[in-house]
Amino acid sequence: MIRNVPHVDRLSETSFDLGHIGRAETLMTQGNGYLGIRGSYEEDYTGSIRGCYVAGTYNKDSEFEVAELPNLADLIHFEIQLDGETFRMDQGKLLAYNRSLIFDTGELVREIRWESCNGCIYRIVFRRFVSQRLLHAVISQVEITPETADCKLLIHTGINGRMTNAGTQNMHETEKRVFENRYMQVTQQTTQSRIDVIYASMLERKMDGESKFISERRKLMEAYKADIGRNRTLVITKKSVVTTSLDRSFVDAYDVGEARELNLAMLQSIAAKSYTELLVESADARQLGSGITIASEHNFDQLSINFAAYHLNIMAPAHDNRFSIGAKGLTGEGYKAHVFWDTEIFMLPYFLYNAPETAKKLLEYRYGVLEKAKEKALRNGYEGTLYPWESALTGEEETPEFAAMNIKTGTRERVHSADKEHHIVADIAYSVLEYEKATGDRAFMQEMGVEMLMEASRFWVSRADKSKRPYSILNIIGPDEYTEHIDNNAYTNYLAHEVVSKTLEKMAEYGSDKRDEASFRDFVANLYLPQTTEAGVIPQDDSFLTKPIIDLEKYRAAPGKQLILQDFTRSEVVNMQILKQADAVMLLYVLPELFGKHVAESTWNYYEPKTIHDSSLSMCMHSIVALQFGEVDKSYACFEKGERIDLGEHAHCTDGIHAASLGAIYLSVVAGFGGVSVAENRLRIDPQLPKAWSRLRFPFVYRNERIWFTIDKNRIHIARSGDCEAHLSISCNGQTYVSQGAKQSLEIEYC
Repeated sequence: MIRNVPHVDRLSETSFDLGHIGRAETLMTQGNGYLGIRGSYEEDYTGSIRGCYVAGTYNKDSEFEVAELPNLADLIHFEIQLDGETFRMDQGKLLAYNRSLIFDTGELVREIRWESCNGCIYRIVFRRFVSQRLLHAVISQVEITPETADCKLLIHTGINGRMTNAGTQNMHETEKRVFENRYMQVTQQTTQSRIDVIYASMLERKMDGESKFISERRKLMEAYKADIGRNRTLVITKKSVVTTSLDRSFVDAYDVGEARELNLAMLQSIAAKSYTELLVESADARQLGSGITIASEHNFDQLSINFAAYHLNIMAPAHDNRFSIGAKGLTGEGYKAHVFWDTEIFMLPYFLYNAPETAKKLLEYRYGVLEKAKEKALRNGYEGTLYPWESALTGEEETPEFAAMNIKTGTRERVHSADKEHHIVADIAYSVLEYEKATGDRAFMQEMGVEMLMEASRFWVSRADKSKRPYSILNIIGPDEYTEHIDNNAYTNYLAHEVVSKTLEKMAEYGSDKRDEASFRDFVANLYLPQTTEAGVIPQDDSFLTKPIIDLEKYRAAPGKQLILQDFTRSEVVNMQILKQADAVMLLYVLPELFGKHVAESTWNYYEPKTIHDSSLSMCMHSIVALQFGEVDKSYACFEKGERIDLGEHAHCTDGIHAASLGAIYLSVVAGFGGVSVAENRLRIDPQLPKAWSRLRFPFVYRNERIWFTIDKNRIHIARSGDCEAHLSISCNGQTYVSQGAKQSLEIEYC
């Protein structure tokens, strides 16, 4: 296990390895929440999955398919010929190589020295970034310096609309033009959802040469020739913009002609600016780093939190509440960019405590699809809202009906998540409550939040089996997806109970309609809440503890690969004590105040050995819960595995990053080791730093104020920002400390 790295402010690679090209493309993705571009090389290689994705532009290939985010035109490709030889790093000799993604600015830089098959040596530098200021802009630059002889250069680049999603062509071309012999523009449209996507690109070079434009099917390119003297440097800057008919500027009215004019004007507005000027503007608009400092013997911990924050920042559509964050962000085509419960439970807290306006937009997205959730509930015989397990733009259920074909049996197993994994209703409502607790945003609650809570509560009242008391929630799937069709899943029951209980409180506080009050109170009074065993273990459901136990070490040694499903069918796995991910342990994370230290320890120790951790969500949740019973070493061991879900040597992320695991890394650092949580009208802090850490510093936004926590081995320093005069109450070790205003910092000794 690598624990120390040369740099923590960037993700770097010092060797070229085609075997890991897809993984590197995912890890080095650039974006801004509007669009994401995979970290592909400018030149093509076998195994590369080039990708450009714009939030919200979902399309269905046919009526039998679910919606997916289409792979849009390639704007970063450069075909470079040097003295007639095509530049490729797997040909000739690579004399020097370094590629780095710089977290703060989001700039991707590749510097190489390459010897061609003809024996000529070149220094080539590639740079690019996705602008944080002009969300539609992608800026690239190539510097070429022949070191041993003069060189004849030929470059092809432009707008390549031939991209597909694993072979599926989601776009067709409607127009392509060249304006003023300088600006290329291509318009495409999604085949089913009829969303226009317009691209414009231009080249800028500081050396004389010949240029011509080449139009081919779904492709518009510029070919540029130049002679470069020995030790002279040719700099080519490419500026591109992407706009769509979904853009906010077209909400009221859309005309494709006007959209093309706006797209071209957008490119022209940056045409005169240099690469450096545009990069500085982008960096000034938004820093993508974490703001978190970890003084650790293992600086990989600092790298992992910087990496997590960077990717969370570039995947969040902070510009538009019609969109949310898919399970892979905008880094790849895994899960077809669908939105799951991951967003609210694992990712939203990062934004809630760093950029609460973004957290609000993620909740507004769920409010925007409320009517579709009501329709799904009615179709399934329930009241209130039943959110889709997998969601896209419209709020329709996007979960595939069947899983991939079993190549041994030739059959497909039915996917039951959409029908049975109903805890998502409680997850979203829980996040509404957490948002209000941290922000005090009464306007949101009055306009959206209370309604969301009441509709969720109506669902749970209708979902409960009331044929006998106590009421049950039957035929359900909890967070653990290896355990299907069970009754009274503890996570689901307790969280549903919490949501309905809190809804009653919010109805009274906000003066809501009381017609549901009696049914809500009946549900709270009579819902079955699984009780702990004599050993202090929370039963995962009514039957789990009675199932046979098998030796899982073979499968636990290779988490994330789902090897268990190669030896057993899913129906066999369901009938054994095997967990894919945290379930009862997950309950301890979301509602820790309901259970004491003994229950947390007993439950963790019972279930963790039976958990394969095939879900990327699992390790960091186990890390956080281990701290509830003071097992810092166990917690840190889980954390080290969790922070390597994507960054580990054997990570599996070619189809996109594990977005929720990044949120879990943040939660492990701040809520886990930092020990910060939000209570009613106050903060709580109970730090437990790993032995390898000597200091932890992080920002935390609470009630619109950014607070800085600095935690040493036995002391906490709390600094407030701005001119806030409000009192701040913080509880630690059973004592309450009060800061009278922003100028008053706090010092707390905690052990």
